[in-house]
Order: sequence, then structure tokens, then C-alpha cells
Amino acid sequence: MMREVAKRRSTGKIRRCYVITGRATFSAAALDTLDFRRATGALVVGESMGNKPNRFGELNYFVLPNSGLRVKYATKHFVRVDGDPPILQPDIPVELTGRTT
Repeated sequence: MMREVAKRRSTGKIRRCYVITGRATFSAAALDTLDFRRATGALVVGESMGNKPNRFGELNYFVLPNSGLRVKYATKHFVRVDGDPPILQPDIPVELTGRTT
């Protein structure tokens, strides 16, 4: 989808793209948001994402032989922005104002 949107943006078929984020946007969704913004020029709208933009992921695991406990560990470090900011602010911040029914 990202490639198709980027292609349509470059030909003028799509003028502006938006990605909506919130505090529950984290893990792969946060990485996808940053990749989508980079590839398409989309504006990120909403709340700050729920985790750091540069992070460890691609989990794997092994089992400890004596206890049988399963240990998870990251196999890859994802770097999407310069530096090491604690969160990534959206281009257009929108604060949650209350509950709706």
C-alpha cells in the first residue's frame, strides 16, 4: 500500500496523505507510521506515539533448560530518526478531549 500511495503522490493523483496516531500506536505500528511518512510525505496527526521511534524489536526466544522458562530477546535495532528522542510528536497534534459514546 505504501508504494502505491507514494506512486500516486508523485503523479499528483493524491495531493495529501495523513496518518492518524495515538498513545496506543506503538511497536510495529509506530515503525510503519514513520516509514509511511518518509515514503509518502504524509502528515502525522493525533497524539504522540506510545513508544520511542528508535527501538529494539524482531523478538526471538529460547527456553532455559533447567527451569523451562521462556526468555524473549530482541534481534534487531530499528533506527527511524536521528538522535534518541523519548517520543515522536505528530506533525499536527490533536489532544484527546474526553469520551464519546
